[in-house]
Amino acid sequence: MQEKDLNMQVAYFEDAIANQLRPLCWLRPVFELVCGQSGLRERVNRSLVPSKWGGFIRSWLADAYQEEHPTALINRGDWLRSEPTLLLNGRWLPDVHQLKTLLPGDASG
Repeated sequence: MQEKDLNMQVAYFEDAIANQLRPLCWLRPVFELVCGQSGLRERVNRSLVPSKWGGFIRSWLADAYQEEHPTALINRGDWLRSEPTLLLNGRWLPDVHQLKTLLPGDASG
């Protein structure tokens, strides 16, 4: 169920601590780890309906992930300034309802 058109794009990123989630994240970005019914990316994209989405992930995952998600903008920074962008750490499990209240320039977490 899609809930809200955010008029914003979403960029997920992995940080240096992502490797501490091994072996769970060897074959997928940390934002794809399932917690409950879905992972962070699926939960946020379904709820916020971003205009574009992408991620910054470990280089050895990039080609396979891009093939699996052809509309994703992976490990590219050129699109980030095209419109307001919500940056989400892939290890964070936010309250999606709280994210819907964010405005450009806000910070949360």
